[in-house]
Formats: sequence, structure tokens, C-alpha cells
Amino acid sequence: MDRLDFHIHTNASDGSWDSEETVKNVKEAGLKYFAISDHDSISNVKLTEYIANNEGLNFIRATEICSKSFDKEIHILGYDIDIDDIDLTYTMTRTRRVRQNRDTRIIKWVEKNCDNGVSLEEYNIYKMKEMAGLPIMNYLAEKGVCEGVEAFNKVKAQVPVPKDEDLISSEEVIKVIKNAGGVAVLAHPSYYYPGNVMSEDMLNYYLDIGIDGLECYSSYNPLKEQNKYYFDYCKKNDLIVSGGSDCHGSVYKTRFAGIPKVKLSDTNLLARTRSYKHLQDSPCF
Repeated sequence: MDRLDFHIHTNASDGSWDSEETVKNVKEAGLKYFAISDHDSISNVKLTEYIANNEGLNFIRATEICSKSFDKEIHILGYDIDIDDIDLTYTMTRTRRVRQNRDTRIIKWVEKNCDNGVSLEEYNIYKMKEMAGLPIMNYLAEKGVCEGVEAFNKVKAQVPVPKDEDLISSEEVIKVIKNAGGVAVLAHPSYYYPGNVMSEDMLNYYLDIGIDGLECYSSYNPLKEQNKYYFDYCKKNDLIVSGGSDCHGSVYKTRFAGIPKVKLSDTNLLARTRSYKHLQDSPCF
């Protein structure tokens, strides 16, 4: 069975595995096709590609860029990107800087408003440690401020963001990915609506601004009817169907490489790319 996982994070962003560990775990999961899609980074792409090729695996170049729509942080996956594209490199660098500055504002806000012994000086030392996951989330959890993504997002929502320090729009990110020769896929649409699906009106918005596809199969929408909802939308609008675990190695105990189980024939991502179309003879449509 030609199983895949097109959404895995490494220690180039907030995952725990390095390139060798990623390939090892991908093989153990029985996957034949995979992509690493680190947040605003392609640092581990070339090495992982080299190791994967030597192991007989099919590796897809990718990244996941943070953007903003309707005051929500929205993640856009870019596949088959030119990793040397200067605009793509600049966009990822800018977005990393925005997130770093955001983390500083959050620490200062917590230091001012909470009595947990949080300090920016201590955090700046703490984040230099070798660790898996996001340093700010780990630090605030150790300080007893908040634990987990949902709790962290509630704290983050209370901290004002200057307009010139905000994430760039999803529309702009989509353009950057396409101009770098890639295809743009909306990551885990149900992540933004826990336990539910993204409305058709909202999906239409992303369609209108140029999205190429949806991550129809994801750990955030495990129900068959949710998968079918996204799949049917893609088929109706001739969009890319993709799937991935959003695995971060050992960081999150409920996300595993290759889960949900997705076959190559369940998708059409590779058939819609420039560089990998030869790998997919029978796309889902």
C-alpha cells in the first residue's frame, strides 16, 4: 500500500526529530511518500531529501508559512517550492521575525500582568536551550502560566499586536508560494474550528484568493464525514486533495507519522506539481 504523510515537522521549527530521525520514523510507519513542512523554514529540506532518497523513499519539498486572515493565524502549506527563491526566503525570514517579536511581547505582558516569576531576561536564556516544541510554550508551561496550545492561544489573544508587526495576509503568502513554483494548500482547515469543519463560505474565500487545495485528511478532522466534506469541496472546485499528520515527533503525544492513514490514490497532490507528477499515475480525480 502506497501510504503517505505530507505534513511532518522537524527540529528546523517546532518538532523534535532531526533529518535522520524523521526518515527513520517515516520508514517505521510504513510510508512511501512524505514531506517535511516546517514552520517558515526549509533548513532541513536538503539533508532530509538526501537521506530519504538513499532509503528509497519519495520525498516532497515543502514548508508551512504562517499568515493571517480575519484576525486568525492561518497556516498555508507550500509544496514543490523552489527553496532558493528569494521572495520565499524573505517571506519566511520576515514571518519568523514577526513570531519572535510576538513572543517577546507575550513575555513582557505576562511579566506585567501575572505573578508567576516570568521575566524576559530569564526567557531569553531559556530559549537558547536545545529542546523540542516552541520555547515560549515550554517556558510558560514550566512557569505555571498556561499549558497546551489552546491555553497558550488564549494568553496570546490578550496581547495587542502593532499593525507593522503582524503576520502577512494569507493571500500574499499564497502568491509567494505560487511565484516560487509551488502549489498552495490550506493546512488542517478544521484546526481553526475544533470538532467542526470550515464553512463553505470560508472555503470559498480561500478559493477566491488563490488557494490550490485543502488538507482533507488530517488529525484535526478524523471523522469520515469531515474528510468527505473537504474532499467533495475539492472535487467540485477541481482543487488539490492532500493529507498529513502534523506530526511533531515526540512533542505532541496524540499525533503520529502516517496517522491518519492516507493512500496516494486518496489524493492528487503529486499529479498537480511540476516536479513530482511522474510519481502519481492514478490521482483521486
